[in-house]
Amino acid sequence: MSARNQIFISHSQHDQDLLDQLNSVFGNSNISQYKASFEDQEEPVSESLRDEIRKSQAMFVVLGPHAQKREHTKIWIGWEAGIAAQLGKPIWILEDVNTQVQMPIPSFSDYILWDSTDSSQHRNLRDLMESEFGLRDATEENLVRVHSSNHDLRRNVNIEGDSEVKLQPTRLTCPYEICGEHFRIWFEGPDRFNCPSCKQVIEIT
Repeated sequence: MSARNQIFISHSQHDQDLLDQLNSVFGNSNISQYKASFEDQEEPVSESLRDEIRKSQAMFVVLGPHAQKREHTKIWIGWEAGIAAQLGKPIWILEDVNTQVQMPIPSFSDYILWDSTDSSQHRNLRDLMESEFGLRDATEENLVRVHSSNHDLRRNVNIEGDSEVKLQPTRLTCPYEICGEHFRIWFEGPDRFNCPSCKQVIEIT
């Protein structure tokens, strides 16, 4: 399969359950995955990783329970996301709704909260990816208003309700002056969640 349809997957090798779910998502699609296991890399950083990011259409940062447990894994995630940002690649954050990740990822473009164990969401995510990367008709975007919250900002909010992948994005701007990140969300259900960049609580109104 050509690199034209390649997605670079940034992850912890210990989040195998999530990686298995991604295999299910992409298994019947025209999109290939390049998976980089941070724990397997040795210094100096291989130029091959840059090449794989360069020829990929986008980067997926897969946030599972092990992504933030090891300092060198966090460093690798930050390094690879930084390379993708330098190359102008879209950075998608894919976070399981049951995982409370506190690790900030700046300069991202898209955010998906999903239930990785729900097979119907696998189909939605596969359709979404094929649509976004030129294999299906493009989707329309919605605009909503968001505001900041005075909840405890030292830890993630507890997501209230289920989160489900949707095929139309909503474009947001983080309301906090210290952040102001512009991004799209591809889920519905929770109306309160943490900004993936500054980790402060955003409420959708």
